[in-house]
Amino acid sequence: AGNYEAKGQYITRAQNIINELNAVLDTDAGGEIAANLRKLYSFMNTHLSEANTKRDPQIIREVITLAEELNQSWKAIAG
Repeated sequence: AGNYEAKGQYITRAQNIINELNAVLDTDAGGEIAANLRKLYSFMNTHLSEANTKRDPQIIREVITLAEELNQSWKAIAG
């Protein structure tokens, strides 16, 4: 049970980070990009909740892949 508890805590931490990223989006200045990011963050959060409920590591891996791709995009933009 402890292992699932720890995983749940990590999922909650990831969701908190995603929620903060979502909270600081400026949809007025960011336009379509900000709107798309908001949808992506919502998708990621929903899937993390599903992964936690189902205890499905594959769903977590999918969210990690999305986060890594987003990170690479930001790095490319930053140049």
